[in-house]
Amino acid sequence: MMTALVTAYPIFAVLTAHPTLLVLVVCQALLMTYLGIFHGCYLAFISELLPLSVRSTGISVSYKVMVVIFGGFASAIVSWLTMTTSDALSICYYVMFGCAVALVTIIPLRDRYSEALR
Repeated sequence: MMTALVTAYPIFAVLTAHPTLLVLVVCQALLMTYLGIFHGCYLAFISELLPLSVRSTGISVSYKVMVVIFGGFASAIVSWLTMTTSDALSICYYVMFGCAVALVTIIPLRDRYSEALR
C-alpha cells in the first residue's frame, strides 16, 4: 500500500504526459501488481482477524462494502474531482486516498500468524 501511495502520482503523470499503448500497458501492469500483492495477502490476513463463527460473513461483507464505496462510486468521484480541480491527474488523488485509508486501517491491527485459527 505504501508503494502504491507513493508511486500513484508519478505513474499517472507519465501516463498523462506520454499517452501511448506501451506506456498504458506498463502503467496498468504496475498498478495491477500492487493490487495483486494486496489481494494476495488480504484473505489470509482477514481470516486471521475473524473468529470461525463469523469468518465467511465478515470477509464477504467487508470486501463488498469496500468494493461499493471505492469501486462503485469511483467514476462519479473521479469525474467530480476532475471537474472541480481541472486537473487531469485527479484520478491519482483518489487512488492515493484509497491507499491512505487502507494504511490507516491496517497499521493498528496486529498480525496473528503465530496464533491458531479459531
